[in-house]
Amino acid sequence: MTKYITFRIVIKDSGAGISKEGLKNLFLDFSSLEEHRGENKRGTGLGLSICKKIIQVMGGTVEVESELGVGTTFTIKITTKCKGGIEDKPNSNELLMNSMIPKNKRARISMIHN
Repeated sequence: MTKYITFRIVIKDSGAGISKEGLKNLFLDFSSLEEHRGENKRGTGLGLSICKKIIQVMGGTVEVESELGVGTTFTIKITTKCKGGIEDKPNSNELLMNSMIPKNKRARISMIHN
């Protein structure tokens, strides 16, 4: 039986936040937030658009919640097949990743920051 695991990655900050209008355009190519336009003169407006497209191609989703003056939370969900070495957690639908990564190997996570 093929088993799947869903990764839920939450990135939260306590920054300036994003307006409701800004959230509508956040993932559009070449878009920039009106409220942050003077702060980031180097950005092209492609970073979040590209990230969202990559995650969607992988069958995942990206959600964003924000409030001006409070901060922003991005939630990424990606479901993938599990290779051997997992066990069902008793009385739960969650999976434990006990030995998916050999002890002499490192897990790698790529992070993109502009």
